Amino acid sequence: MDRIWIAGANGQIGAALARLLDTMDNELLCTDIDEVDVTDEDSVDTYATINRPNVIINCSGTVDHRLCNENPDEAYKVNAIGTRNLAVHANNLNAKFVHISTDDVFDSHSGHNQIFNEFDTPHPETIYAKSKYAGEQIIQTLMHKYFIIRSSWVYGMKNDYINTVHRLLQKGEKVSASKNEHAVPTYSADIAYVIESLLHTSDYGIYHITSKGSCSRYEYACEIAKLLGYRQDMIVSVKTPDKCTVLDNMMLRLIGISGLDDWKETLRDYISSSKEKDV
Repeated sequence: MDRIWIAGANGQIGAALARLLDTMDNELLCTDIDEVDVTDEDSVDTYATINRPNVIINCSGTVDHRLCNENPDEAYKVNAIGTRNLAVHANNLNAKFVHISTDDVFDSHSGHNQIFNEFDTPHPETIYAKSKYAGEQIIQTLMHKYFIIRSSWVYGMKNDYINTVHRLLQKGEKVSASKNEHAVPTYSADIAYVIESLLHTSDYGIYHITSKGSCSRYEYACEIAKLLGYRQDMIVSVKTPDKCTVLDNMMLRLIGISGLDDWKETLRDYISSSKEKDV
């Protein structure tokens, strides 16, 4: 039986992991900032020393791009130093370490047709992306028993993009969405399932976990509107700077873990199952 500490358990992927791992033969330790502030080294040390997990999953992080730009110190404090604090104690305990990173570590202006695999060199641009990449680098410097997970446009909770679009459409408001921003919508429960599979291996390293295919933010919003029963002309395309961070799950293929379904199929199933719960 694994004793698994999920730090940042209230977020999209943290909550999905907690739901999945709770159904298995595991002892779960779920914390968020109110229980353990990952930026507080003493707090992390106390919790890790008392509980001695053999798996630590870092789902914590500052993800608001605007706030990161306004306060770079806070971005690095959470996304880099907080990651270091957890990684140090995972290393001390000889525990497996899972860290949730982001597609934004790549140069987003490389062109519409650019697809990034795990062997491509990151080139982060924003403070958010740079702080997340700093966390990745710290992990790779300190330890070897790690899984760094990158994904994109994650959904699966009430505060996700689907809910934002739905809320605006319910009020009869049009939704502006970019035709120049491309990535892959990915369901948090699917990411959790793949992470759980990785935990049974010693295939450490960096992994991309996204659904198949890709789309623009505009196409994504149109698909959400259609599946929710709204007119797609309620989605208005807007031009923004080109941004393409489409990920290729090469490492999963190389180690023989099955890929995820097409993003449209997964989105359809998710919205269909969530309609009665008021998405």
